[in-house]
Amino acid sequence: MRNRWDKSRLEEIGDDEVAMRVFTSNLLGEEEDLVLHGGGNTSVKGTAETVFGEEEKVLFVKGSGWDLRTIEAAGFPPVRLDYLLRLGDLKSLSDSEMMRQLRLALLDPQGPTPSVEAILHALIPHKYVDHSHADAVVTISNTPNGDEHLKQIYGDEVLILPYIMPGFILARQVAEATRDLDWSTLKGIVLLHHGIFTFHEDAKISYDNMIKLVAKAEDFITSNTDTNTVAHAESNIDGDDCLQIVKLRRAAGKLFGNPVLVRLDTTQEATGFASLNNVADLATCGPLTPDHTIHAKAFAAVFDAEPAAELVKFENTYREYFQEHATDAHQCLDTMPRYGVWKNKGMFIWRGIENAWKLSVTLHSTRFVLFNRVRH
Repeated sequence: MRNRWDKSRLEEIGDDEVAMRVFTSNLLGEEEDLVLHGGGNTSVKGTAETVFGEEEKVLFVKGSGWDLRTIEAAGFPPVRLDYLLRLGDLKSLSDSEMMRQLRLALLDPQGPTPSVEAILHALIPHKYVDHSHADAVVTISNTPNGDEHLKQIYGDEVLILPYIMPGFILARQVAEATRDLDWSTLKGIVLLHHGIFTFHEDAKISYDNMIKLVAKAEDFITSNTDTNTVAHAESNIDGDDCLQIVKLRRAAGKLFGNPVLVRLDTTQEATGFASLNNVADLATCGPLTPDHTIHAKAFAAVFDAEPAAELVKFENTYREYFQEHATDAHQCLDTMPRYGVWKNKGMFIWRGIENAWKLSVTLHSTRFVLFNRVRH
């Protein structure tokens, strides 16, 4: 994990805390292994002047829809800090009501909606808070005895908590777990199957801690991975296969409702993975973290001989999955897969044209998730 800190930028930032928050957020966003699909969120606590000329304590927190890689100051709407802390003291709060309250807490009613994890950011008693869905950390937590592996890696410097869906319940979980805790003893918090938080009064230290803690997880994976167990195979794509890919792209676009791009990864690792006897089981066990289902859907498509014709199987399976788990409040969106396996050929990645720039990010992370194996 590369530390991208750049001293040359500090002079232009000066004492502007929001500018510093933008700077370190962009540094995190440049690491694909930290922020798949633009995920993660950051914040800084400060003050803002009201229309009455009074200073009010606020949390400048990442707004929904912004990407840490490109976020600007406008992406950190000021939210009343005391209001968020009072919300954190409530015994219960529904998701819909929480989002309504977050907008009510905005100083600027036209600002972006604060991150769903804004209350948690407010409850952490440090000025700067960084949160990422680090691939290495979540990969370890997803293995059998993952929490024990993480304790071995981090000792007492990181608090490890079970997965809870982001939002009010997660904030309450962290509040209860840290009620009698000396925060100065912690460098971070790991939420199993979700990601990692770091924090500090100094922006650089919070950022450095993120890089160092994730690097420790990467080192653990490297030292506990037998590279001989990773399958490799040579690609055997021919002209007929290329025609199959064209037909598949057209069929996928119909499911998506717009033109799409499709990429077939035929590297030795991808082809080797696609050649495994149990590849269907591995590819359909779900994404790295539940939060990625928004972008990657809950499982991959698996193809044998004719991908375009077999795409209907994924469509039917996905509709059945939706019907089984959805409530009346849910709406089924497009049924196009986001990644898939063509047995003995390689791995597919799909993206709508408007999101084509994310194609390489998706491919990179999918390969990381599927090819890294931690011994246990």
